Amino acid sequence: MSDPSPTPTFLVYAPYYTDADILSRRNAARPHHLEHIEGLVKSGIIRVGGILMEPEPAPGNAPNPVGSSMIVQMGSASEVREMLKVDPYYVSNVWDKEKLVVLGFFAATPLP
Repeated sequence: MSDPSPTPTFLVYAPYYTDADILSRRNAARPHHLEHIEGLVKSGIIRVGGILMEPEPAPGNAPNPVGSSMIVQMGSASEVREMLKVDPYYVSNVWDKEKLVVLGFFAATPLP
């Protein structure tokens, strides 16, 4: 019997909205987002994830968060999109829904 096909891997780019209230919405949703993500990490669905930061903050300023990114293993891109739609950052209008990107991903190095 042959091994089953590997679970497809996807890269998610989830930029934040850029309005003046984004950081307060993000801070309010963050504990719920982290709790939600914890189960996905433990189950092996999210392999790597983190915050995207502005690349060049003004001198003397800390960089601002501008989005999230993650490497996800699920059956299809549509399943990944459905997973994103129940995340507190999506529900709370932290992630810019029109700019979310889900791409197939082939890792050239081992994933954790």
